[in-house]
Amino acid sequence: MPKENILIIDDEGVILDTSSEILRRVDYRVTTACNAEEGYAALKAGGFDLVITDIRMPGMDGLSLIKKIRHEISTDIPIIVITGHGTVDTAIESMKHGTQGFIMKPFTPQEFRGTVNDVITKSGIMKENIRLKAVESSYISIIATLASTIEARDPYTAGHAFRMAEYSKGIAVQMGASDEESGTIYRAAVLHDIGKIGIPDHILLKKGPLTQDEIQIMNEHAEIGGKILDNMKGLEKVADIVRHHHTYFNIKHHTHKVNGRDIPLGARIIAAADAFEAMTSLRPYRKAKSVSEAVEELKRMTGTQFDPDVVNAFIEVLKDRGMV
Repeated sequence: MPKENILIIDDEGVILDTSSEILRRVDYRVTTACNAEEGYAALKAGGFDLVITDIRMPGMDGLSLIKKIRHEISTDIPIIVITGHGTVDTAIESMKHGTQGFIMKPFTPQEFRGTVNDVITKSGIMKENIRLKAVESSYISIIATLASTIEARDPYTAGHAFRMAEYSKGIAVQMGASDEESGTIYRAAVLHDIGKIGIPDHILLKKGPLTQDEIQIMNEHAEIGGKILDNMKGLEKVADIVRHHHTYFNIKHHTHKVNGRDIPLGARIIAAADAFEAMTSLRPYRKAKSVSEAVEELKRMTGTQFDPDVVNAFIEVLKDRGMV
């Protein structure tokens, strides 16, 4: 069965040929346009599930095209920006005009496919589960896209946050959390690694195991993420969860002043879900653990790194899903 129909707009023929071939190889249907005007005309005819557009083009530029699409054609069709002139500021500016993804040139096939798959998946989820207030949703859209940009730089971690968020929500429900609390935990899980924006590339993208000093620096991303979210209206609880998602359950094993059940429930849940998802995912320096091996590791660290109640609830979630 054919996948989604995608429109790619770029004034560089090489980019059009390369990007369309990458997507056609995984059965997406692709239409290309060499400028914004041609792309707009194609989109106006209808039938597209995703738009990928360059920013700097002769005539109408990408941002002007995005505004025109939003005002005249569709307010919800997902749009990805692809550019060789991108910065964080460019990403944020494009997000303000309603885009959901950001790809830097040059890109690898894995990065390109990963971003497209991620945006399409998130678009489907958002259409089914629109719960956030307008301002809060705007902040999360911007931040989550930047977080996804970090993941896209390494194909081994692409999609990690959203997979882990699904585990976290399942655990929260299993533990009797309300819909509101489960939603907060899900959002915190999606944004838990946003602080990696502040981690040096030589550590963040290292292809082998980290040293103890590097682990200490890497773990600072939790505090950095909390600070980023602190000033976001409506995300105070999310910020607190993100700040503590690497806090050990037992204070003897960590430097944080809070421990045990004083740690926010969402942080205790994310700690276990994050570790499990990482253990069961392939890394360039090690094989993925099996589900049973990862569960045994969670059990081994119960009471020290992880909350016993959370681990027990997680195991029940995995049983319900037929994974153990």
